This record gives sequence, structure tokens and C-alpha cells, in this order.
Amino acid sequence: YPSVAVTRDGTIWVAWIGYRERAERIFLRSWQNGRWSEPIEASPRPGDFFRTALAEDGSGRLWLVWSAQENGNWELQARSLDLRAGAQGKWSAVARLSDNPGPDIFHALAAGKDGRLALAWMSFREGQADVYLRTFQGRNAPHH
Repeated sequence: YPSVAVTRDGTIWVAWIGYRERAERIFLRSWQNGRWSEPIEASPRPGDFFRTALAEDGSGRLWLVWSAQENGNWELQARSLDLRAGAQGKWSAVARLSDNPGPDIFHALAAGKDGRLALAWMSFREGQADVYLRTFQGRNAPHH
């Protein structure tokens, strides 16, 4: 399940989950000036991951959201890659976006013209699946 985002400068970013050294990892690469960059490992450590989502916020940060299995449950996590000049591609710390005893999966991330991000996902709670939506400016990851 790869995800794609085009940033304001026209760069195409792709994220996907790959398998390397006997573990799942999240990778990212960009298409700019007619060529692909080398893959960047975006996950802070190997894990059990499901699906990625990408979008650029109004501050010039590329947000990556994924679901990670922790203690038998799927929770949403995010981090951003600073694309602004002088930032040299610095990653933010990982932020946990959900904290629910049921799975939080099938997430999608989109950016509005104002740079606001909208995160939608399916959450299973009390025997029922519902769709949740959270919006944020992108300065910090949305909190659960």
C-alpha cells in the first residue's frame, strides 16, 4: 500500500512498507529534477506496520502517518520531515496519534490549500467500527 504526495515545489514523495533484514520498515523517496532519490528509512525502528499516508503542511513539513502493531493492537503514529531550506531533512520525534484498545487503521491524510491537514481513519471501539477525523495545522502532530 504505497502512498504519494506532491509538495508545493512539485516534488513527488512516495512512502511504502518494505522488508529488510528480517523486519518491516517504512521507506520514503522523492522524484525531483527527473530522478529518484535513494530510499530513506522513515521508521525509527523495525516493526509490524500497516499502510502509510503522506501530506505536506503549510509550514513545509512532510507528514508521514502509519499504523503500528503494539502489544497486539494497531495504533496510529506520525512524524514529519522538515523540507524547509536549511533544515537538512530533519525528522521530528514520533507522535502516537491514537490510544484505543481496538485497532486504528485504514488512515488517509490530506492537505488543504491553507496547509491544514486532515487525518481520517477507521477505529474499532466497543464492538463497532467508526470513521474518525482530526484536523491540525501541522506545527505539531494531532494529539489523541
